[in-house]
Amino acid sequence: MAETVVEVQNVTRCYGKLCAVQDLSLSVEKGESFGFLGPNGAGKTTTIKMLTGFIKPDRGTISIMGHDIAREDIEAKRHIGLVPDEYGLYDDLTAADHLRFYGRLLGMHHSDREAAIERSLKRVELSEQTNKKTKGFSHGMRQRLVIAQALMHDPAILFLDEPTTGLDPVGAKEVRDLIKKMTGEGMTLFISSHLLFEVQEMCKSVAIINRGRLLKKDTIENLSTVLKNKTGRQLILLLQNPVEPVYKAVAAVKGVESITVEGQAYKVRVNNPEVQFEIPKAAVDAGGRIMAYYEVNPSLEDVFMDLVGVGK
Repeated sequence: MAETVVEVQNVTRCYGKLCAVQDLSLSVEKGESFGFLGPNGAGKTTTIKMLTGFIKPDRGTISIMGHDIAREDIEAKRHIGLVPDEYGLYDDLTAADHLRFYGRLLGMHHSDREAAIERSLKRVELSEQTNKKTKGFSHGMRQRLVIAQALMHDPAILFLDEPTTGLDPVGAKEVRDLIKKMTGEGMTLFISSHLLFEVQEMCKSVAIINRGRLLKKDTIENLSTVLKNKTGRQLILLLQNPVEPVYKAVAAVKGVESITVEGQAYKVRVNNPEVQFEIPKAAVDAGGRIMAYYEVNPSLEDVFMDLVGVGK
């Protein structure tokens, strides 16, 4: 049976008459890479502040490794590492000096602190930068150093708030690869991000909230399957010659619900899986030359838009 690292039960947090989070319940299991999603103003930041002990809920309980964060905050926080969406580094300090300073703030003894510095920098692949000043670091290297800082006390769960925001493509990929590596090593990660394609790449399970309330919590695979069953299968028909007769022939196939044309690609949605075998025949009979034909499952973005939508 999987061990629960984070347990949130019926949590509510209000600011005056505005309730940023309402009756939220969810759990995160050990070794899980968990995505936390929602539009702007959904309550993500307030939730993370409660989970990491910066603010307390008005109602409900939050448990970290079995410790109630409101009543056992010191013990609970020992198990938490946080990578905030905004951070500051001192340009004239080396990578090791930054971690040494943070280790002192944590009250770590000298030998433990030095061992943690070596271990943490190695974990984020910055060992060669140990004694280099951070003013020469790229944005991706700076983010990895902040992650190393959060790992200094070997936390049970690492919270990452928008971990790739502001990074160039190279830096963003470095951070994504690092996150996937840590997940493979059994680290528990709680990732809040608005970049859904990245969450889909890094996470297995997600929770989606809107207006402070939980809409869905499940694996991305299950959410995709549910949406596919709801909306029908989507097939991609890539043609060398996407001419009008081909469009009409495919549209006339019984069971085809809609066709969206994007250049040489026809995005065909069907309500019956048996229809997929009739589409390429209809296209060829109408003079089409097929380059590719395949099915695509709904993405996390499709799931998100179906649940949150516009104006919901």
